[in-house]
Amino acid sequence: MVSLRRITLPTILLAVAARSSHSGYSFTDSDNADCNQRCFTTEVSAWQTVKGPVWLSTSPRDHLIRPALSAVNGSAWEQWYFDLVSSTGDQSMGLCVSRDPSYKMFGKGILRVEFFVALSNGTIIGSTDFVDSSLVRECCGEVRGEWASNDRSYSFRVSKDFSRAEAEFNRPDMSGTFSLSAIAKPRYSDGSMWPSDTANHEVSPLLHITEPMPAGDARVSFTLAGASEPITWSGIGGHNRIWSSLDWFSIVRGWHNGRARVGPYVISLFEDVSKIDGQTYQGSVLFKDGEPVLQSKLRGPHSESKDEDHHLITRRYGGKVHSHWGDTSTGWTLDFVSPSRGKHWRFELEHHTLAFEVDLGPNKGLGGFTDIVSGGEVGGEQYGGGVGVSEQVFLPEAMSIRLMLGLAWQVIATSDTNLLKSIWQIATAVFK
Repeated sequence: MVSLRRITLPTILLAVAARSSHSGYSFTDSDNADCNQRCFTTEVSAWQTVKGPVWLSTSPRDHLIRPALSAVNGSAWEQWYFDLVSSTGDQSMGLCVSRDPSYKMFGKGILRVEFFVALSNGTIIGSTDFVDSSLVRECCGEVRGEWASNDRSYSFRVSKDFSRAEAEFNRPDMSGTFSLSAIAKPRYSDGSMWPSDTANHEVSPLLHITEPMPAGDARVSFTLAGASEPITWSGIGGHNRIWSSLDWFSIVRGWHNGRARVGPYVISLFEDVSKIDGQTYQGSVLFKDGEPVLQSKLRGPHSESKDEDHHLITRRYGGKVHSHWGDTSTGWTLDFVSPSRGKHWRFELEHHTLAFEVDLGPNKGLGGFTDIVSGGEVGGEQYGGGVGVSEQVFLPEAMSIRLMLGLAWQVIATSDTNLLKSIWQIATAVFK
């Protein structure tokens, strides 16, 4: 008799694959001589969805990079997210590849890629792409992924120990690469370090987040179409994994997140207000010299505690950079507090550039920034010249017709597909 405790996800999926022509899972030989195991591969195309429930990762034992879903149905989704900022704070890059049905109604399929590059002169280049195919392959712990269509591709590779990540992108308007070398340990949303048998990656009800790389030294190189010389810079960046059984609008009302490095400190921040129960949840870690010194994992209606370690976000005003949809704050004062140890760290994050934003109605929207960072332990040595990225989001309570039309237009406006083709895709989406 086979013990149920020894049945792994690949074993289950292999059995399912033998019985279902819709499965995108396979096991293949590795081309790496140092890997003597079969590689686990998932291939999902733009319109490949299933009806009914799907398997979703809830165990900390599951691999942090490998797919967290057995398939994409009408609501479940997952993302692989990378962000990077230059050491001067005036250049940034973002890459997020998804398997997500949220925009299927707009005729775009389920394979979304959000990509942007912010240049030092203030120019922002990028688009929201919907590609034809996706592949994620895990060989002996190393994971490779690729999202591609005929005229563009985005690929990434993350090492077995999450110490290094590399990515390559090829588009009509640019091509290039970036790399990340870890300076902080991989972690779960409750602050626990990887690996763990008891950690929790559900930061709030139904929202799962891990950080295979909370922060890393970044190297970026890309060439714009028609240019003879590449643009190169260095700085910091990181990699997140996010997944859920329901769309963002159904599970959260808003959130703050970010990462930064200043002196010996690395900040890895996430806080959201759940739409499920209305409570505020924190999932943040403060690292010093690569080791965690505070883990904020509050669960409750308030973001402050007299007993547990926590963080506080206070908005700053008077600077030059802010969003345009209602929140005019120009930075944050970020406090990490450990009441039981009598410890307190304070950091000032001043928005330096507006990397991206989305207007979602009166006083609702999404804004992403690069930041100049300073601070340290209160009463201790202070550091300056740090950089980071931050994001603040406030979602509307309900999806109105106006908002749906606005989102549809934003998808059309930020994609490389022409207007007539986009309208045709929306009109024919129901038949796909």
